[in-house]
Amino acid sequence: MRCRRTCSGMVLVFTAWLLAAAIGVPVSWARDVGVAAAVNPDAFGTNPGSSRRMIVLGENVIFRQRIETSGSGLVQVLLRDGSTFTVGANSDLVIDEFVYNPADGSGRLVASFGKGVARFVGGKLSKRKGGVAINTTIGTIGIRGGIANIQSRSDRSAFSFLFGEMLTFKGRNGQKRRLYQPGYTLEVASTGRSKVRRTTPRDIGFVQTALTSRPELRGGLLKPPPPSRIARSGLPPVNSGLGAVRTAPRPKPGMFRPPPPLRGTRYKPLDVNIVTRDQIDEDIRRRGPPPP
Repeated sequence: MRCRRTCSGMVLVFTAWLLAAAIGVPVSWARDVGVAAAVNPDAFGTNPGSSRRMIVLGENVIFRQRIETSGSGLVQVLLRDGSTFTVGANSDLVIDEFVYNPADGSGRLVASFGKGVARFVGGKLSKRKGGVAINTTIGTIGIRGGIANIQSRSDRSAFSFLFGEMLTFKGRNGQKRRLYQPGYTLEVASTGRSKVRRTTPRDIGFVQTALTSRPELRGGLLKPPPPSRIARSGLPPVNSGLGAVRTAPRPKPGMFRPPPPLRGTRYKPLDVNIVTRDQIDEDIRRRGPPPP
């Protein structure tokens, strides 16, 4: 009896997976949800039931994988719908739910951002109402068709709305706030108190610096190759050695045709009386000297 129930359950799960694949609806728990499009060590991934390991460039990101970065880590996750998470140092991200149907763009993305700094750029799922939800330690934000910077700290969090239709927030205490216009930031304290203010250059600069790799890190490369080795690598002939590529069409020779004359317009000559210096002197001599 136990074997029969277990086998029946396995058949049902396998049948559901085949049905989802047949209709083109990816099942988030049965496949990868994206790829690591950019990595700067140290960035680590922990799959469900597996040990922690370093993330490498081009590696698939699977459902419920925890992504963590060190003090120098940086990783960009590109999801199948075109959404991206750029995660800065000392950050923690988990893709909790991802269902996407490429045929009509339907589905849902749910992620948890525990701490750190990140930028979210919405893909096709963000074009739909309720398509994207990001859980944080103080509440859940929703991003509709746009871009947002996320700062999550122990004392406060800040969500800067950069582009799109709407950014929503629902706190742990049930408080709801909305941003309809880009250029504003929702700041929420650990106590739950929140305020909306204009996004400052300091807000943008802090996140931009946190998401920019430092030159000395070199993408994790310990010893960069010298120029002589690059010259012998065979890359210049297929890269920098190529000529300029013309993207605009070449102009075709043709005969210049002046514009047609204006019709129906009457011109009235101006009566301009130009007086020269000689005429002024002659007029003074003719009139004589002024009376004393």
